Amino acid sequence: MRHASPATLAVILCLLAASPAGAAPATPCPSDDDGPRGAVMGYLTAMHEHRFVDAYDFVTDGMTDGRDRTVWAVLQGRAYGPGKVEIYGVDPRAAMVDGDDTSCTHHAVVPNLLSARDRLNVHGAVEFELYHVVREDGRWRVDSQETLFDDPAILHWFPGTEIVEVGAP
Repeated sequence: MRHASPATLAVILCLLAASPAGAAPATPCPSDDDGPRGAVMGYLTAMHEHRFVDAYDFVTDGMTDGRDRTVWAVLQGRAYGPGKVEIYGVDPRAAMVDGDDTSCTHHAVVPNLLSARDRLNVHGAVEFELYHVVREDGRWRVDSQETLFDDPAILHWFPGTEIVEVGAP
């Protein structure tokens, strides 16, 4: 799981009732299917609990770089342990339309607010993440993750959010 350094992350989340003018929100998936969001929640829960063998069930071959379960789980443990990675809050939102798949039957994006800290970020930070999920072999799986830093992108995927710049010390 990729994490931003505290120097790179320059935002604090403040939820507001309405989006700022000009920020068109992303479109929610039309179905009530919790599959994409459930896949993200399952993945994040397993990662939070350092159950990397179980997290493997929620990701695609692309997300594991084609590694088998055991090798991938060992690599995750090697990154989490020395990096002192600690996830202390997740907030996956409703699945959103991804590209041309307006019915969200094969692809979706799940925005997530991640609260985490690590060896380099001891005070922790809130990160705006997007999880791209795909339906593979009848199950929803995480195919990729990205962290957003650009205000327009954050406002697009997290409507109703005010971005406050953090001043230099």
